[in-house]
Amino acid sequence: MTEIDFQQWQDEVAGSPLKDCMRLCDFLPQDVQEWFLILSDQAAGVLSYTWHSQQNYKKAAQRIKGAVSTTKAGLKTDKFFMKALLDIFDYDRALTAAAVFGVEPLRRRDIPKEVYRKEYVENLHRGTYQDYGGHIDRKYVLLRKKFVWDDKTPETAVDAVVSLMESAEKPNKL
Repeated sequence: MTEIDFQQWQDEVAGSPLKDCMRLCDFLPQDVQEWFLILSDQAAGVLSYTWHSQQNYKKAAQRIKGAVSTTKAGLKTDKFFMKALLDIFDYDRALTAAAVFGVEPLRRRDIPKEVYRKEYVENLHRGTYQDYGGHIDRKYVLLRKKFVWDDKTPETAVDAVVSLMESAEKPNKL
């Protein structure tokens, strides 16, 4: 195609902007991918996932190679690498979601299991609040719940999930 030919089509050819695409299925050797597919029922999702962080992408590739190498050697350490892989996979997904909202993600292990907050209370047990100094320590416990909607689900939570799904190239599990 000559320069003149290209100029003729310049305004008619349009596409989405190019984006860096770090997917393990595009770069890992085929034999490593085949072994990984045998090792894990989550392999297809991990291999086709577009990684947010290049550092996490590289770690994931190494962990997959580690799991495959130890399996080929007859060692029973593949689960060690697989758990480490899924941890970095979940964290990278959290980075992707956090970028949508402009926040930093937290790892579950970094969130306290319970938190106490002082709350002002006027009447406790029909007594006056002065009996209790006007404040009590209310305990909040971190619970893991299923992803379901009910009438107590805040609209802001629904809106946040919609924003996340609309921004995702290919939404995966929540």
